[in-house]
Amino acid sequence: MGLLYVVIGPGMQSLLSVQEWDMAEALWPALVTCASSEKDSIVVLIEKLRKGTDLYEATPLELQMSEECVKLVPLLWASPPIVKPPITQSASITAEGAERLAALSRQNRVSYDNLLDNLLTLMESGTLHWRRYEMCLEFVCLLVRPDVPAPARLVRFFLQGLLHTSIFVRKTSVLALGAILKQQKGRHETVVVEPSMVAALHRPMYAHRPLSAPDGDWRTWSQFGDRANNLWMQYDSATAPRDAREWEHARYVHKMKWGYARWPAQMRVYKQRADGETGLFRNHGDQVLDALKPHMDRLSEDMTESAQKCLCEIIAGLVRGSKHWPFATIERMWQYLLPLIRRGLGRIHQESAQNWGECVSHCVADRDPNRHHWLLEEMMQPAFERDESMFLIGIRLFLLQNVVGEMEWRGAELLHRVKDMVMPQLDHPYQNIRSRVGGLLTKVYHLDVYGGPETLSPRSDSLVEEVLPRLDILLNTDSSANGAAADPAGNGSSPVSEEKQSAMRVLKTVCQYLLTCAHTMLKFITPKMMELLPHLCAMESYDIDRDLQAHCVRRPQTLHAMAVPRHDAATMRALLRAVGVVMDHPYWRARVAGLAFLQAAAFHNMFLLLGQEDEAQTVTECVVRGLHDARVEVREMAVQVFSGLLHCGFIDSARQQELRTTIRKTMTNFKRTHHENWRLHRQKFTDDQLTVLTDLLVSPSYYA
Repeated sequence: MGLLYVVIGPGMQSLLSVQEWDMAEALWPALVTCASSEKDSIVVLIEKLRKGTDLYEATPLELQMSEECVKLVPLLWASPPIVKPPITQSASITAEGAERLAALSRQNRVSYDNLLDNLLTLMESGTLHWRRYEMCLEFVCLLVRPDVPAPARLVRFFLQGLLHTSIFVRKTSVLALGAILKQQKGRHETVVVEPSMVAALHRPMYAHRPLSAPDGDWRTWSQFGDRANNLWMQYDSATAPRDAREWEHARYVHKMKWGYARWPAQMRVYKQRADGETGLFRNHGDQVLDALKPHMDRLSEDMTESAQKCLCEIIAGLVRGSKHWPFATIERMWQYLLPLIRRGLGRIHQESAQNWGECVSHCVADRDPNRHHWLLEEMMQPAFERDESMFLIGIRLFLLQNVVGEMEWRGAELLHRVKDMVMPQLDHPYQNIRSRVGGLLTKVYHLDVYGGPETLSPRSDSLVEEVLPRLDILLNTDSSANGAAADPAGNGSSPVSEEKQSAMRVLKTVCQYLLTCAHTMLKFITPKMMELLPHLCAMESYDIDRDLQAHCVRRPQTLHAMAVPRHDAATMRALLRAVGVVMDHPYWRARVAGLAFLQAAAFHNMFLLLGQEDEAQTVTECVVRGLHDARVEVREMAVQVFSGLLHCGFIDSARQQELRTTIRKTMTNFKRTHHENWRLHRQKFTDDQLTVLTDLLVSPSYYA
């Protein structure tokens, strides 16, 4: 037990991390073969020792020193504070040092090979306790290095580990084999291209909005966003490669970051080779695919979650591994994969939906969209024209959302096509579909940042412009004779018209869109969106549809998302105009909701309002209007807002004495006019209110 403490060391300074291969050759097998004990203290120390391997840093086997470092040795030797005798015979010393380094490197490699053989022998012996077996497996994984080719014995060991009964061994073997396959990854030739030249050769045929052209050299152009010189990187279904000649052009840029904000000093892309590189999928081409086809066909017919997950992982690995395949090979792959994916999606269920979502996301993540146009066009097939259940349609929308989300700024055409597909479904009768549509719209408009750069993507204001005429029916009210108003949503017993029900469903979808934007975007509120505020406040009290009521106000994220962000002057003016419309609404519950929204917006944008005298005056006027409202509920809400603004100094309190005199005079007149029936009137007040009223009306000298 004491020796375990010595090996663990103080803190995280374990002896396992010491960069001495001869010591590791003796220490690691000794830890594995030491006597096994089920004593709790020993088990805790062993687990602590295993956790120490998480911080293990690979130590070099071959030690080298560059010529530049050798030249600096005399200067380092003679540097203060201690001046040492001058180095003599520097050439012979350098040669001796180089020989010692070479000998030490050879000894390290011998110790490494012996250590690996000893650990593999121990694991293959079948005599190790399961805890020692797992610890030894972790040691073996630490010996998988990028600078040493994995021996065949090690590869066979991890391949057998894939069939082990322990899930820990299987998962570890998968990770180790992934590292070995990456070790065997071949290098691919790159060529230097000039973006302006590529842009001239590959002009998209999609009718984009005109963009500003950069001035001067493309290397110095740093305006971020969609521009004329990065238009060639956009996905365009009309110019996607359809034959080997188009496929071989050096135009594919897989890193999404390049071109949006700035270009690298040297723009390098992979050189396409017509003869193909067979180099599992990435290293050996489609040779493995033929062996896996029977298994993939069998998995596609299996409805269990594990089989579907396995199929999704194979498809994702196959598509990502085809990064450098020639056109003929990749075309054959998609001719087989697309029918397989269609069969799989036709049998999808709730348990496997997440696996398919991750599958399509991994297929297109960090890949030039023009290289995977087969999958993109398959995902873009009209979802609502199929004779399928609503569940499958919702799953297709979910997969489409994952695909367009991974394309970032390079899928403007797809975003417009997705928008045209889902806009007619804003009032879909099924809540699951509306929720999917709302999430998908978030991806459609995610690049339209208010105050951001110019973009080819759809504008979120177009969504508001399209839905506002359909939502106006929610603001229609029937005024009563006494000046009060009926519920605009129609909470009475009269049936709701189909047009109004459609408008309510549209509003739910828009609320879902706003909620999703609030969680994924920092600044998405535009002045145009503030025109939705009257409709949200009007539906706050719609008791018949609790879901709509929750979306509008009582689930505070929707209005909270519109009020809390820091707004600029234009957005704040639009916000105050919308609040003014709400304060003119004949239904009192809408006015209460408008004041609550104004309270949150005013306090979160206090500094902006204090610098804008006109906007600050508008806020005060809205609150004062609430104080004079005929409904007591509106006045109570206005009092809360007014008191908060007064405490914050937003409303000038310099005339505080005049305010007190006016309040005292008003309350004195109230008690005088109600003196005859005061016993009845005082029952309407609480004890705290009566105490405040007494302190206000009775002079302190009366008690003296």
